[in-house]
Amino acid sequence: MRILNLIKRHFIAQGVINSLSRLLAITLSLAAIDQLLTRFGIDLLSILSADLGHFIMICTIIMLIAELWLVDERKPVTEVRIPSHDFARSVLMYASYLKSVQKNKSVVQLRNKLTHLFHLLGLHSSREQLGKITIGSAAILNDNLSKGEILIDDLGWAIHLQGRSHEAAGNISKAIALLSDMEVTEEENIVRCNLALAKAYRHLAFLSPNAEMQKEHLAHCDSIISELSKNVALMKGFGQRITCDQAQVHHARGFLIAKNIGLHLSGTVPSNDTITRDKATQALAETKIAIRLFKQVGDLEREAKTLVLVERLLSALHEDIEALEAKARREKIMSSSGFEGSISTIALAQAKNA
Repeated sequence: MRILNLIKRHFIAQGVINSLSRLLAITLSLAAIDQLLTRFGIDLLSILSADLGHFIMICTIIMLIAELWLVDERKPVTEVRIPSHDFARSVLMYASYLKSVQKNKSVVQLRNKLTHLFHLLGLHSSREQLGKITIGSAAILNDNLSKGEILIDDLGWAIHLQGRSHEAAGNISKAIALLSDMEVTEEENIVRCNLALAKAYRHLAFLSPNAEMQKEHLAHCDSIISELSKNVALMKGFGQRITCDQAQVHHARGFLIAKNIGLHLSGTVPSNDTITRDKATQALAETKIAIRLFKQVGDLEREAKTLVLVERLLSALHEDIEALEAKARREKIMSSSGFEGSISTIALAQAKNA
């Protein structure tokens, strides 16, 4: 009875038609073998003391044993699916479709809304592909603002994070030339253009090989942000965005100081090295200003990114208790961010590639 139940369950699981087909094939094969053995004087059914019904039962048992033995071999290899990668593929497919039907404005709008999310999720290659799809649409629309932003972000910073810094610097420089020649009159576009320029110079500072060039690029950032901050009307309408970019400059300056003294990834300051200590303290002061400004505008993502650097600098300066406090604050932000730790991953990737 147990054997019959096992056969029943197996037939249902594998599909009745498929199971019967395999059973028939095995039965006929064994029958053919029995006929062959009978010619040599070996009667298999007599030896087994089995009639036709028992013979079919024996064939079924042999089939079950064989299939259960090979069950692991027959299991299909399941592909590990990463939801963020599926999301990126869907967006790229949709963007390509929109472009193919000449919906260029929709392509640009889609890119403008999702490019930063791609950055947060660490989808740098997909971000680059999105930029390549979109830049043609921006050109058709004569949308130089979007084109400049694509060159800075999708075909600039995203490329840098994939290890192609020289190519990234070239595209960012093209964006600076393009945006610098633009004449914009609407307040929103004035802010957007100038903040894109500030970001471009900030990114070039990260890509620059020496401290003097870094200072020069960051000085351009300071000048642009300062001019925007003096405009009361712009600050009233776009103050949060301007303040956020001001904080970004402070973070960049702190990071680059730390990088130039070799403390951005690891290491500590020797007790007798006052020059390195002073520079590390200066870097820490810059990052703390950045955190204050990020808090002011409620930008938790960038605050968490900056806390990675604060924690590193505090550890380097042997301020272990404060470093633990910074770590706790960062982990609290990350746990509520919804990005599963990618904020910290991005910050570390930036540290390694900058």
